[in-house]
Amino acid sequence: MTTRTPGDDGTGTKPVYMVYICHSVSDRALLEKYWASIGPTLEGQPLKLLAGYTPFEVLEGENVLGVFVAEWPSMKAAKAWYDSPGYKAIRHLRMDNAKYTGVLVEPGVVPPKERLRNRIG
Repeated sequence: MTTRTPGDDGTGTKPVYMVYICHSVSDRALLEKYWASIGPTLEGQPLKLLAGYTPFEVLEGENVLGVFVAEWPSMKAAKAWYDSPGYKAIRHLRMDNAKYTGVLVEPGVVPPKERLRNRIG
């Protein structure tokens, strides 16, 4: 395996991947309301949807009900959407009615001695 540190795209930014894993749902009707409401918050956003609740296989771990993966052009763009008034207004529908793990992750591979120290912020 080749170790790679991701470079930027020439603009001083590098893409990030937004990964959400759904572990449990307490109120599906309200979660469906969230899903129905999220589209307008994403209009005009520079994300590339890679997988949205498509079929998956769990290799390790438990309680995975669904997976969402999107590519954003930068950490700044992803966080700007996440903290936008439109998304903040509906975010509680997901957070109050389901348990998710959500992460933003940069592409690349970090050398073994630097692993598990890479949390941003």
